[in-house]
Amino acid sequence: MKLSVKTAVVGAALVLAAAGALTIPAAPAEAGSVLHPFSADSPWNTPIDQSHAKYSDPNSIENRQFRDTSLANSWIQAENLLFVTPVNAPVAKWTFDTLNDGGRFSSNGTLQIQTPKKLTIAHGDDGWSIFTDPDGVHYWETWAATYDASTRTYHVGYMVRGNLNGTGWGHDGAGAGIRAAGASLLGGLIQPEELDKLSIEHALPIDLDWSQLKAGVNPSDQFVFPAVSADSDSTTSYHGTIPMGAHFALPADLDISHAGLTPHGHALAKAYQKYGGFVVDAAGHTASIAMVTGGTKQQLDNLYHDVAWIRDHLVMILPAPKRP
Repeated sequence: MKLSVKTAVVGAALVLAAAGALTIPAAPAEAGSVLHPFSADSPWNTPIDQSHAKYSDPNSIENRQFRDTSLANSWIQAENLLFVTPVNAPVAKWTFDTLNDGGRFSSNGTLQIQTPKKLTIAHGDDGWSIFTDPDGVHYWETWAATYDASTRTYHVGYMVRGNLNGTGWGHDGAGAGIRAAGASLLGGLIQPEELDKLSIEHALPIDLDWSQLKAGVNPSDQFVFPAVSADSDSTTSYHGTIPMGAHFALPADLDISHAGLTPHGHALAKAYQKYGGFVVDAAGHTASIAMVTGGTKQQLDNLYHDVAWIRDHLVMILPAPKRP
């Protein structure tokens, strides 16, 4: 992604005190927890209203571009991405170029944050990571993060302090996460417990190539709700027809039970039929329809086995008409 954020020339210093360890419940996680992030009414957690949903023609230009393997390879992302911060975690120094603290922006500051000792930074130069706050309510996510082992300090291009009880999407043009669409990186992340239980109860994140994303001369024409933004260079880099924030799903009348899917592929297909997935980012020659953290080799092999079938049957849900 190429990040576009609002900034203010304000330094920041913040020390976070522990307010209680985060517990992992044995029962099914409720919305607003790290195992099921964001509010029950978040687009990430809202089932498709089949009585009002309008699916686009499978042969529409958007769906043909979505399936076009000459533009992008079908993919499942697997990242070691989500870390729970224990109550006794050490405090680490983080410097940042831009901080988004719940929609309040500041620039070129320093934070002292309780940080998991085993935190790793993923996704190459994109420098992704997600780690919880010991208060059990907030989490941190990063873009362009690096770690200096000699000084034991972190630097990050863009850092977001998010709320597990929020929607995981931005509002009023300000994003709630590091995704190009203004969405949280935590949104739609498939966790090990979900794969173990073969139950994915949320929407999925979708990445597409720039050649598939909607061309335009005005960025506001290149994204639809729930997205609040596109990449900062979208007017020059997007050359396709699919807007950021587009909602794709498997139609309700599609028979997935007899599609020959693996158990994990079937769980992903069920999630796409119930919740769908949202286009949230750009990735070179890649059409990713899921992001997994902590999956086993067999679970990931099963998802890779079925990714092409699922992608080939997804169609875009037509956006609701704009109000006059």
